[in-house]
Amino acid sequence: MTTLSEFRAGLVIGTVQAVSADVLEVKLEPDAPHGTALNARELIRFPRINGLVIVPSEAGDVIGIITWIGVMPTSRNAQGDNRGIVDLPESERRMRVIPLGTVGADETGVLAVARGVLLFPTVGDPVLLPTTEQVKALAHTFYTKSSITIGTSSLTGGADVTVEVDRIFGRHLAILGNTGSGKSCSATLIIRKSISKAGASGVTTPRVRFIILDTNGEYSQSFDDLCVTPRKFAVEGSADGLESLRVPGWIWNSAEWIAFTGASPGAQAPFLRKALQQVRSRSGIADPLLRKVASKIGYFHTQLRLRSMGANPVDFKSRQDSGAVLDALGDVTGFLSQGSSSNLDVLLGSISSQCSDLKSSHVSGGWWGLVPLEDWTALEEIARQVLDECGSANPESAIHEDDPLPFQIDELADLIELLALEDSNSGSQAWVAPLVFRLRTLLHDHRIQSVAGDSAVDTDLAGWLDVLLGETGGGAVSIIDLSLVPLPVLHIVVAVLGRVILEALERYRKETGSIIPTVLVAEEAHTFLNKRSSGRSDEGMLVPSDLCREMFERIAREGRKFGLSLVVTSQRPSELSETVLSQCNTFLVHRIVNDQDQQLVRRMVPDSLGGLLADLPVLPSRNALLMGWAVDMPTIVQVEDLDRTYRPMSEDPSFFSSWIATESISTSWSDIASTWIRETEVPVVIVEERTE
Repeated sequence: MTTLSEFRAGLVIGTVQAVSADVLEVKLEPDAPHGTALNARELIRFPRINGLVIVPSEAGDVIGIITWIGVMPTSRNAQGDNRGIVDLPESERRMRVIPLGTVGADETGVLAVARGVLLFPTVGDPVLLPTTEQVKALAHTFYTKSSITIGTSSLTGGADVTVEVDRIFGRHLAILGNTGSGKSCSATLIIRKSISKAGASGVTTPRVRFIILDTNGEYSQSFDDLCVTPRKFAVEGSADGLESLRVPGWIWNSAEWIAFTGASPGAQAPFLRKALQQVRSRSGIADPLLRKVASKIGYFHTQLRLRSMGANPVDFKSRQDSGAVLDALGDVTGFLSQGSSSNLDVLLGSISSQCSDLKSSHVSGGWWGLVPLEDWTALEEIARQVLDECGSANPESAIHEDDPLPFQIDELADLIELLALEDSNSGSQAWVAPLVFRLRTLLHDHRIQSVAGDSAVDTDLAGWLDVLLGETGGGAVSIIDLSLVPLPVLHIVVAVLGRVILEALERYRKETGSIIPTVLVAEEAHTFLNKRSSGRSDEGMLVPSDLCREMFERIAREGRKFGLSLVVTSQRPSELSETVLSQCNTFLVHRIVNDQDQQLVRRMVPDSLGGLLADLPVLPSRNALLMGWAVDMPTIVQVEDLDRTYRPMSEDPSFFSSWIATESISTSWSDIASTWIRETEVPVVIVEERTE
């Protein structure tokens, strides 16, 4: 252990000439070293940028970092007998030092470091050059609790740079840097080290929780060897251990549906909210069987009512579509053997038999004829009785439009259209028609259906949370590949994921009084957490990108209280939300060349580092400036080299090696195109409607 008296035994190299709150001006002694110093029988390079110096004072020795070294001209006024002598200019060496913290002795006489400076040195105070061992001793006092080692620092004589897990994740972390500077590897290293630290504690299954929003699909192999097996999600999944990414539409709240559809706030949004409330009300039925019956019959009940209320009710839909409706309705007999009530059995049997009769009466030569209005009305009445029997006849129930209850999203467009028809205001149909058209167009996109569609309609919220967050008693690492999520739904998917994770942890704390620490990693966050725009479209509609940004701004402001920590990585910090970045208390900043990005970092960092940030454009790969809450003293750290097996797939392409490669390429463009356009062996059949 190094004591304070031993610490002050360094070589005196200069004196303080000027003092301000953010910089000390130091005049070097004439005999101060010019390139190397023999300090305590040890050769030390001095002076050098980013070197450490010590300024002793009565309130504790001030630690400073050198940010500028130069030669300043000076002169001496001739006095006394020398008045007649020509005053020739002279020069003296100077340097500028940023004060970082204070070193004092605790009650045992051992060094203790306090961040910040309360009592500054004064003019004339000596400046000392610490030895390598003193600097290493000083570095070790910065990290005294359970911590992880992320690299080494040349500023502290090659000492390990360690950070405490609670501090680096406790108040949000930003990892910034240009492409190729090593930020993705740094993020991976910190996550891997944290999980390994938990696994080495002796706990069989550490309850670590990391959710990685992988914008470019880079992290699929980065955590395979750890004590917690990662779950990997991607659009439609694959045979490589990837599960299908499912963010079903029934989890979305009304604001997310409004942003997704572009519903105008005056006329369209109220109908969308009312439709959401009605379809969710059927999911409020306690009995699982009745809930399935109500969901299925309710969907077709809406279509039957549309047929009986349209401008041309007997043929509101195409005849071929009428056949599809009757086929689906006739299949309701599948519920009869499930032990439902006898009255429900009778009603379902009546629907099935009536559909069979209509098919027999209106099919001629394979073509559908017109189904009379009274037949549609009769079917609609029986369907309504089924809903009454299930207990979902009252659409104005206590179910809220934002309750995450499963429903068939394909029903929304028809139900909105029906509500507009039923509205006493005759102008509602014209206002709602564009919304219905947009909604049907979006929901018929197979790319959106694969993420938000109804294939998981029977999954409840608890099951979905178990998949994403893991069981409450265990750990989970979820890697969500967003690279192929369709652009029209990308911001909504990210916003929904962020909102549900935050609300789940918030409700868990309310129910149990404890928290489940969870880390949400937003890789290349500028993709979906862009700077604040106007916030509304010309018509006053909230756009998906703004909705997504506002959700993560809420996480940045409130997430810590519920155990949700945010890790943001970006190569363009100037394009990030200012609110999100300002809530980050720890920064690992790699090489940044762009002037706007540098200026933003200077404004956002919690330390008054001034000239230290001038290193950002020249930092080599793997080197970064670590500063903020997680460390007591800002330092340049060379991040540990990550094994190539676990590096994110973001390496620079080898153009020349690829150009001269001799091996054949097995994959052809036809293979790529087949996957891209979803080719199948099912022939396309075009059915022409028969005219009378």
